[in-house]
Amino acid sequence: MDKAAIDLARKKYKEKMNQEHISAEVDAMSDEQFLTKIKLIIEGKIPHAGMLLLGNSDFDYMFQTAPSVMWRLYGADGMDKDYVNEFSAD
Repeated sequence: MDKAAIDLARKKYKEKMNQEHISAEVDAMSDEQFLTKIKLIIEGKIPHAGMLLLGNSDFDYMFQTAPSVMWRLYGADGMDKDYVNEFSAD
């Protein structure tokens, strides 16, 4: 996993939580503990989401197929406003 990406995830998590005691707790955690807390390590394993968000190209061999990314943006009326369904291809 990319150390700079993990550091950015810590920073953004602390900004989002915006509570001094949580920031102190996050600062005291190892990378593995932090990633487990935010569910990017599950039962000691790194799921595809963790690799997509915080991995780097050194570990792309871990994927059997190219990862895909999909998201949808819904309006207040519940209707699709936008979406992306992309496949990564090298």
